[in-house]
Amino acid sequence: PAYTGQIIVRWRDGADGTSKTPAAAADALKQLSERTGIAVTARRAMGGNLQLLQVPDALAADPEAAAARLRQDPRIADAVPDRWLRLHDTLPNDSEFIPRQPYLMGTGTAVGGVNLPRAWDRTRGSSGVVIAVVDTGILPHPDLAARVLPGYDFISSSTISNDGDGRDADATDAGDNVPANFTCPGSSTPTQTATDNSWHGTRVASVLGAQTNNAQDIAGVDWNARILPVRVSGRCGALLSDTVDAMRWAGGLSVPNVPANPTPARVVNISLGGGTCSSIEQQAVNDLNARGAVVVAAAGNERGAVEAPGDCSGVIAVTAHANDGENASYANVGPQVAISAPGGGCGNSQVVNGQCTTAPSVIRTLNNDGKTGVGTYVVTSSAGTSFAAP
Repeated sequence: PAYTGQIIVRWRDGADGTSKTPAAAADALKQLSERTGIAVTARRAMGGNLQLLQVPDALAADPEAAAARLRQDPRIADAVPDRWLRLHDTLPNDSEFIPRQPYLMGTGTAVGGVNLPRAWDRTRGSSGVVIAVVDTGILPHPDLAARVLPGYDFISSSTISNDGDGRDADATDAGDNVPANFTCPGSSTPTQTATDNSWHGTRVASVLGAQTNNAQDIAGVDWNARILPVRVSGRCGALLSDTVDAMRWAGGLSVPNVPANPTPARVVNISLGGGTCSSIEQQAVNDLNARGAVVVAAAGNERGAVEAPGDCSGVIAVTAHANDGENASYANVGPQVAISAPGGGCGNSQVVNGQCTTAPSVIRTLNNDGKTGVGTYVVTSSAGTSFAAP
């Protein structure tokens, strides 16, 4: 994992680390520094009695060791290094292999289809259900905009936000393009080539909630649920600390200095991740589950073990299969996986020497063709566990 040099700590009740009294909070940090020998400084308060702390550069090289030392203080209930998470996404494929969406049909059309026509005979979803998309934010695509609620932008770093500011109530995707020779926070190596906007959150949201039965663009899985955009990922990815705050807020839990969520989500979809589930992520999932919210997470696209938060207990981890029903060659798998859904790509047996021997299946998503800014709204092809999860 790529670490930031910062540590997320949970204070025990009454320890005053997140006290509203500045003097008490400063004294708690001073005592923590004296007890552990680590000169910590406060970055910001988080939800759930958590606080983000900065450790000296000399200790940032081994953040796990620094966290272990902080956990020795009797007033610290837990300490976990902050780290970068990355989107679970393969590059969009604009080739029109499949003109429609056979993966939404039954086995007569695609062996790996999800049989939605029969499901829609029973229910088409409810507007009383809110689904949060914790991702890059959402663009107002005309086939999606009517379903989208006001959300929140949890990106705390203006360096990666791409909109010139920090946290605010505008969850519109400002893009995540990275220019050439740009050095991401936590890295010492500038990018060699520029990358385009992914509009990842819009694509994820469109799979689960594009307007259906309106003779326009694609069909979404749910016809009626409202979508809550929660922006955490910009240039270089997403911070664990931002993502944990966003998860908690999405489900209706409080986060310091952020207005209460007026439309808490019943389902929290996270199509990004990295590393293994930490105790901080697990507590967020536990708190959301206790509130009645379900966390659904993409398993990841590294052909390996399920990544966090998908490997947390109580999460519905989703891997991906191709239209023929075979596990997708890129998809992470393991005992944490609860279910598989269409994600595009090729099955394992169809890949030889890293190349697909047949035309890969794709997921049709709403998108935008703006590479460095907002362009024209389009429909494109995508693949990855990011699109299996919704």
